[in-house]
Amino acid sequence: MHSPRSAFTILIALLMLPATSQVPVFAGSSESIEGKELPPVFKSWEQAKSWVHSLQDTATKADANKLSNLKPRHPRLIISASMLERLRRKLAEDKDAAALLNNLKEKGDAMLTEAPVAQEKSAENNMLEISRLAQKRIVTLAGLYLIEGKQTYLKRAKEEMKAIATMSDWNPNHFLDVAEMTTALALGYDWLYDSLTKEEEEQFRTAILELGLKQGLKQYTEHKWWTFSAFNWNIVCNGGLIVGALAIGDKHPDEANRIVNCARLSVPYAMASYSPDGGWAEGPGYWCYTTKFAMLMFSSLKSAMGKDFGWMSSPGFAKTGFYRIHYTSPTGEYFNFADSSAEERRAPQMFWMSREFKQPLYAGAESGTASRHTTIFHLLFYPESFKQLERSSLARSALFKGAELGFFRSDWSQKNALYLGFKGGDNRASHANLDLGTFVLDWSGIRWACELGPDNYSLPGYFGDQRFSYYRLKTEGQNTFTIDDGSQNTRATAKITTMVDKIDKFFAAVDLSKTYPQKLAGAKRTFVVRRKDGKDKSVVITDILKALKPVSYTWHMHTEQKVEVSSDGKEILLSHKNGKHLSMRIVSPADAIFRTKTISLAKPQFDTAGLTDIQIRLPLQKDERTIAVELCLESP
Repeated sequence: MHSPRSAFTILIALLMLPATSQVPVFAGSSESIEGKELPPVFKSWEQAKSWVHSLQDTATKADANKLSNLKPRHPRLIISASMLERLRRKLAEDKDAAALLNNLKEKGDAMLTEAPVAQEKSAENNMLEISRLAQKRIVTLAGLYLIEGKQTYLKRAKEEMKAIATMSDWNPNHFLDVAEMTTALALGYDWLYDSLTKEEEEQFRTAILELGLKQGLKQYTEHKWWTFSAFNWNIVCNGGLIVGALAIGDKHPDEANRIVNCARLSVPYAMASYSPDGGWAEGPGYWCYTTKFAMLMFSSLKSAMGKDFGWMSSPGFAKTGFYRIHYTSPTGEYFNFADSSAEERRAPQMFWMSREFKQPLYAGAESGTASRHTTIFHLLFYPESFKQLERSSLARSALFKGAELGFFRSDWSQKNALYLGFKGGDNRASHANLDLGTFVLDWSGIRWACELGPDNYSLPGYFGDQRFSYYRLKTEGQNTFTIDDGSQNTRATAKITTMVDKIDKFFAAVDLSKTYPQKLAGAKRTFVVRRKDGKDKSVVITDILKALKPVSYTWHMHTEQKVEVSSDGKEILLSHKNGKHLSMRIVSPADAIFRTKTISLAKPQFDTAGLTDIQIRLPLQKDERTIAVELCLESP
């Protein structure tokens, strides 16, 4: 657990933490702020203190009524009679939409025999998986009932709703649990309102109020850390509370109005993280999570009140679907930096954004995932038109300056295309690893250079003082370099300074001079993809460093492929089980050699079977040195 010293005494790690951070002390107190860290979202202590006063006043007092135009009838959250009518027409005429419904019915039918969720906590002392399971079941079953009209779906949805409504609490100490549970019950309450008995309506509404909204108002009053976070907790917590407020706002207008007004003070700090171009510094997994709740929040606001308070116009948000497109490799794996896995994750928000922002390419990019991981929201937001990536004119490379992330793929129509994802960024970002300069490389349908992704969240101090002691999170566990076997500065930032994509060459440069400020006078990493006659020939990764004093330098690249080192140590051959090979050779310096290290981590850290760290290790004198490695796909 992270324990800040005061309300606005924030260790750099604070906004990295997704779990149990608390901000217990009032920021406007007379306590000295000397030597304490101003939260990044504020420009001054005066602004921070003023904001806290405003949030507390809003949470405890009735303010201007922002719910005056709340639609009186249910359902009013996302779903409407006209939406259902449109969907039924689409299901009758579009075989792909009908296939999604069949997929969803298979899932819903399987839920009919499952026991409702029970109140229990995980090893991480939260109920998040329970909240998510309840939400998945309720929206699936309730949605299918509205589409199909089968009483079995209605009955089972009510059972799930009763199970969570009768819990003693939704674990407010880990407020994501409350937010997700509020969302689950609020959507079920709204969608099934006309089929609820008087007793059921009162039971569900009371639970949303007492276990959800009132707990949220308490969090706002105490200005908990997520209320001024710039990342996923902000959108999820505010989004869940807004959905709950809109569901019962006609019968509890005072509490609902205060929720919405508090959220209006909080949400802009997280929406600013999409600026200027839609990138998201928490990694692909948390982009999926955050942007899904943005979809739920904004679509509920627009359907219930006809407005979104201008949040959807936040800089970069309309473009963020392109970020998902680029972080997904030709094989479907992600550039899984930070606490993100490489595996495919559903993102029905791509269908929603496709409609809202008139981007059929978003829908085309999600169509395959939708067929494999269908949700009710894929159906509700089923697009009018799709445009497939292979038929697009999308640029091969993309730079997201807000998060300092770069991407290149040689061809949008080929699964065997070369794909390179690399990053600068900020080591203080939420869920960050100490990974500035890291990269992944896919070529010929194989991931040759891999990111390790997250470790076990229940590890001691994973979101606290021990975070960067774990291999997957410290610099040694990334595809970048270490100095004196140590990790990068936890406050370091790095910018992608150059990116040029020409017919015969792609070039990018990352300024890593701040990664080891006490040891390096300068550091730059460049990525070059050489092409000839329309074909990819090689990738060259070059580090140019100047040390302030003699230090050791170690180049790292992790792979899950078979590794063979040549007898002189100058070359490596990576082999995949399908018979494909990638060669690596040291271009510079002439005296360097490769060495390898098998990575085996002790439980309860996640397994690393088959993982190898390819290294180049050399002393680095004060003079400037260049280390370059070339990677080439071997001809069959």
